This record gives sequence, C-alpha cells and structure tokens, in this order.
Amino acid sequence: MCLVRDGTIPSGFADVSCRWADPATPTSAAKADEASKLVGTGILPATSRVTLDRIGLSDAEQKQVATDRVANPSLAEVIAASAARQTNGA
Repeated sequence: MCLVRDGTIPSGFADVSCRWADPATPTSAAKADEASKLVGTGILPATSRVTLDRIGLSDAEQKQVATDRVANPSLAEVIAASAARQTNGA
C-alpha cells in the first residue's frame, strides 16, 4: 500500500517477509522424529531456533528452553565443558 501511495517502502518494512507453513498437520511425535533425525545427521544443531521451530515450540517456550539450558546444562554439555577445560589447562 505504501509503495503504491508513496512510491517507497518505509524504513523497517524492508525486512518484513512471509513465513509459509506446511498445511499438513503432523503429530507431535512426527515432528520430534523429524527433528531428531535432522539433528542426528548434523543437518540442524540441537540448540538452533530452527530446530525448536520445527518441533512447534512457541517463542515464549523457546525463551524458557534457552533459560533452562543455562540453568540446567545437559550431560553432553557438562562433558564438553569439562573436556574443554582439560584441553585448555593442559
């Protein structure tokens, strides 16, 4: 509308885009299976926002997951941090 009316796109609107969604209705198990396979094959990182989007977590849930990861690191993260400390200290 602005482009037609004013001949320009207002600043801040240049980054607006459309996000298409799959019209299918996969089950939660199917979404989790897909994400697990994409992470397991190295296509997506486990901590990626894309991965959390794929399994259907809302923005609020994703923020909570990020907070929880800091407060409660996974066993793999604890082992990786320990290995990094040993490598850097050696």
